Amino acid sequence: MYLIVGPAAMVVNNDIMNSLHFPYPLTISALGVGSSALVARIAALLGLAQIRDQTAKFLCSSQWCRCILPLGASYAVTLATGNAVYLVLGIGFIQMLKAAAPIFVLLATVLLGLEEPSMGTIFCVCLISLGTIITTATAPEWNLPGLCLMFAACAAEAVRLALTQYLLTSCKMSVLEGQHIVAPVGAFFLFATAAVLEFPRIFFSGAIGTVLANPFTFSTAILLAIGVNYSTYFVIQTTGSLTLKVIGTLRNMGLICFGVMFRGEVLVAKQLIGYAVALFGFIGYNYCSSKAAIIAKAK
Repeated sequence: MYLIVGPAAMVVNNDIMNSLHFPYPLTISALGVGSSALVARIAALLGLAQIRDQTAKFLCSSQWCRCILPLGASYAVTLATGNAVYLVLGIGFIQMLKAAAPIFVLLATVLLGLEEPSMGTIFCVCLISLGTIITTATAPEWNLPGLCLMFAACAAEAVRLALTQYLLTSCKMSVLEGQHIVAPVGAFFLFATAAVLEFPRIFFSGAIGTVLANPFTFSTAILLAIGVNYSTYFVIQTTGSLTLKVIGTLRNMGLICFGVMFRGEVLVAKQLIGYAVALFGFIGYNYCSSKAAIIAKAK
């Protein structure tokens, strides 16, 4: 499900912002996260999901400020910047830049004191950096705002993955419980920011008419966003954030092919070489991380 709904959501959101001329990534992200929060609340009210007393107490503890608040904020930043970048860069090129994600994951885990990287891990991250630089420098469409948005999304995603894995595994929360307490926080940040930066423009530009004229497209975007949010949590809970990155790499390859075959995006040979270098480093990074995890469990 993660492999299907993720790319579908990216394509639909890209079409909404570019083809339908609705360039409001904060609003689009807020609708998806807000709907995910609503699903969790309705499921709890109908008795379809159990919100344990331990989870309810979590909302009133200091853990909320230390974990849930930054998780909700990073959640919001990830979605907002991840959608906004489609306004300035092509789908295929964006997926290539996502190969740099382990760099930010490594920095986040080191700064938070969660990991001491081995020499092999550092070497692989250097390969990823080199490949990303080659890909970026040789891309005909790259621009500074797009790169800033993309790397901000990668950095926020690294923080979100680490905190989400801690929440779902260390705190023993179910996926619905996680959405129950995190999604409302992310939705608050997104709606509050959109209310200041986008809602006035949506109202005065008449963009609300675009929503009313395309209910099926916007409903599809919301449903796909719910699917992405829940499937991401399920993958992290059952396999961990590392496997999520591996699956995400396969997904990114498919989107690169989609951009070239159906959107007319042009990839030069040096771009592909740079991506191959980054991908090789990514595989090595995952191998080193998996090996370190196995050794840690054995101890």
